[in-house]
Amino acid sequence: MIMAKNTKTILVSLCLALWASALSAQAQHWTPNTDGYSSHMTVYYTLMQGDTPASADNYEIAAFIGDECLGVGLTITAGGNTAQRILIAGDASMNGKKIKFKQFVKATQEEKDISGLDITYTNEGQQGEPSNPVVFDLSKTFIPGDADGDGVVDLTDAVAIFQWYMSGEYPNFNQDAADFDGDGTVDLTDAVLVFDYYMNQ
Repeated sequence: MIMAKNTKTILVSLCLALWASALSAQAQHWTPNTDGYSSHMTVYYTLMQGDTPASADNYEIAAFIGDECLGVGLTITAGGNTAQRILIAGDASMNGKKIKFKQFVKATQEEKDISGLDITYTNEGQQGEPSNPVVFDLSKTFIPGDADGDGVVDLTDAVAIFQWYMSGEYPNFNQDAADFDGDGTVDLTDAVLVFDYYMNQ
């Protein structure tokens, strides 16, 4: 039993090392941290701009938990089908943590957070399949901290987060943007951090 577990750990580590090597062979904006992680989660995805398919050649997609980049998307061929896949490094201690996804727009060299995704880490889990991928709508972006969606981070965002936390209501509230510390929950800490950010920018 110990031998089987050690073999599995070695195989997973080898897969993560090969994956990191494949990523380094491509020009990329983000470098994922795979060191110290013994497992991963797989997400198959497709890119859209509203109702229009978007080319993976024009964007780089990365997965984050908190501020740590744990995976960068690759185009793969599986069963004759071309698909996009992210292997997100992690372990069982990360189960249930919200994964944030970001896009890097190659033409403009901009980083943007992708909104509207509700994916949490599941050790050795999978979201989507090559034939039925998760849709990443690149037109749904947000500015971290801009809870009211007006395009700027200011005092109204701190108030919006506080009001939403207390009552569960606020017009046009963006929970992804309101989770300023990226811990997967919107709470008073986020309101304080947005206030501090505004006062010190």
